[in-house]
Amino acid sequence: MNQRLLQDTLSDTSPVPHTAPLAVTRLSLSNFRNYSGLRIDCDASPVVLFGANGSGKTNLMEAISLLVPGRGMRKAALADLQNIHSPAPWGVAAELHNEVGTMLVGTGRDPESGDNDRRIALVDGKPVRNQQQLAEHIAMAWVTPDMDRILADGT
Repeated sequence: MNQRLLQDTLSDTSPVPHTAPLAVTRLSLSNFRNYSGLRIDCDASPVVLFGANGSGKTNLMEAISLLVPGRGMRKAALADLQNIHSPAPWGVAAELHNEVGTMLVGTGRDPESGDNDRRIALVDGKPVRNQQQLAEHIAMAWVTPDMDRILADGT
C-alpha cells in the first residue's frame, strides 16, 4: 500500500525544471527572528549546525528555505519572522554557487508595504515578479522532523 501511495504521489507531481546543484557560499540575515545581523561565509562543503536548544539553528534553516518559492519550511506568518528588537524590515540574502557561476538571491519584508504581510524577492539585484519566476532560478526540498511519521508510516 505504501509503495502504491508513493507511486501515485510521484506520478501526480509536475516535472521540476532542471537546476544545477547549488551551494550556499554566503548567508546574510538582518533582523530575522533572533538574529539582528549575521553573515556566514563558507565553501561548498556540507555544513553541520549544532548548538544549544534555542540558539537559532532552525532559524538558519528556515532563512535558507525562504529563498525558494513558498512560505518556508515552518510556513510562518511573515510578521513572526521579524526580530522583536528592531522595527527595520527583516531580510535574508545568499550567494549561491553552481558550475555555471554565482547567483545572489534575497528576500525580505517589503519596507514600502507598511505592514509585515508583503514579501519581496530579488535575484541578482532584480525584483522577482512571482513565485514561478523565482522557481526558474532556484529549487530546494527539505525534510523536517514533522515529516517522520509520513516517512515511517506512509500516511
